[in-house]
Amino acid sequence: MLELPFWAMFMLAVSTPIETTACPIGASVTHDQAWHSACDAAIAAATDPRLKAELLYRSAYAHNEHEGYFDAERALQEATRLDPGHAPAWGELSYTENALGNYAPAEQAADRALALAPDRVQAYVERGMARHYQGNLEGAYADRDWLARRQPDDADARIGRAIDALWLGRFDQAAADLDAAAPHARDDAQRQRIERWRRLLGLLRTRSGAVDPTSICVWPDNADDVRRPGFIGDCTAAFLAETRPARRADFLTFRSLAWLAAEDSEAATGDRALAAALDPGDPDRHVNLGFAYLSAHHSWAASREFDRALAIRESWTGLAGRASAKYNLHDPAGAFADARRSFEIEPNQLALIVLGDLAHDRGDAEHAKSYWMAAYHLGSRDDGLIERLRSVGIDHPENEPAPQ
Repeated sequence: MLELPFWAMFMLAVSTPIETTACPIGASVTHDQAWHSACDAAIAAATDPRLKAELLYRSAYAHNEHEGYFDAERALQEATRLDPGHAPAWGELSYTENALGNYAPAEQAADRALALAPDRVQAYVERGMARHYQGNLEGAYADRDWLARRQPDDADARIGRAIDALWLGRFDQAAADLDAAAPHARDDAQRQRIERWRRLLGLLRTRSGAVDPTSICVWPDNADDVRRPGFIGDCTAAFLAETRPARRADFLTFRSLAWLAAEDSEAATGDRALAAALDPGDPDRHVNLGFAYLSAHHSWAASREFDRALAIRESWTGLAGRASAKYNLHDPAGAFADARRSFEIEPNQLALIVLGDLAHDRGDAEHAKSYWMAAYHLGSRDDGLIERLRSVGIDHPENEPAPQ
C-alpha cells in the first residue's frame, strides 16, 4: 500500500474547478442587481454540492467587491461547508474575515487555503495581516518574508516585508526592502507609499538621547511633550525592549498620540489596533481604537470596538462613542439609548452632541439647541458643534446662558 506524507493528503483534497457559465465574475456585472438575482437563482437551483459551492464563492466575490462583507461571509461559510477542498473559497473567506476584523477566523481560513494550495500568494497576504492584528509579529513577518522571497521584484511584497520588519525593530532590513521596492514601483501612489514609510522609518530610528526610553515615553502632560524630537523613537525603543504585553500596549498608546500630533492618523490607528491586540482584556484599548475608527469615518469598525469594550466594562466613553457610531450607521434608537446612558453615568459633550443631532433630525430645533449649548458649556469648541449652533441661529454661543 502506498503511504502518502501528511501534506499530500491535503493536496489530494483540492477540488477540480467546476466549469459553469453562471455567475460570471467581472467588474462590469458584479455591481448589477440583475446579476445578483440571476446568481441567487442559479445557487438555489444547483443540486451538486460542488457546483453550489462554486456559485456561492462567485457570489461572495461580488459582494466583497462592494464591501458586502456580511453577505460574503455567509456565502463563503456555506461554500466551504459544501466543498472543503475549494481553496479559492477559503482564501476569499480569509480576506472577508480580515475585512470584518475577525482575525482568528481569518488566520484559520488562510491556513486551510494554504493546506490545499501551498503556493497561494494571496493566502500568505491575508494570513500575515491576520497574524499582525492578533499581535503575532514574528508570524506576520514570516509570511511577508515568504512573499518577498517568492516575488523579489514585486514592490508590494518588498514594502509589506519592510513594514513588518519595522514592527520587529529590523530597521536595516526595512530600509533595504524600501530601496529595493523603489525601482519597481508601478505608479505615483506606490512611490508615495515608499516615501511615507521611509519618513516613518526615520522617525522610528530617531532617539532623544535619553538612556532609558521609558522615562520619555510616558503619558504626556500637554501636546508639546509628544512633539519633542525623539519621542516617537523613544517609544519605539521602549516597545521593542519590553516583553509584557500590557506595557507594550502602553508604549504604543503613547506613541499614537505623537503620530496624531504629526498629523499621521493612519500610523496612530495602527498603533492603537496593535495595542488592542496585545492587551485585549483592557476595555480602554478598544475605546481608543474605536475613536480612531470614528475619526476615519469607519463607523462599523468603531461600533465593533465599542461593543468589545462595553462587553468588558460599561463606561460613559464607550457608550458615547458607540452612540456616535450608531448615529452614523442610521440607528437612531440605538444611538439615543447609548447617548442617554452615557450621560447618566457622566455628563459629557459627545453624548449631548448625539442627542442634539437626533433632536434636530426629528425637527425639534429647540431641544437640539439645548443639547448643543449644554455641550458647549461643558467645554466643547469643536468646529462641527459651532456649525450646528449656527444652523439653529446661535452665532455667538459665548453670549448664551447654559441650559437649565
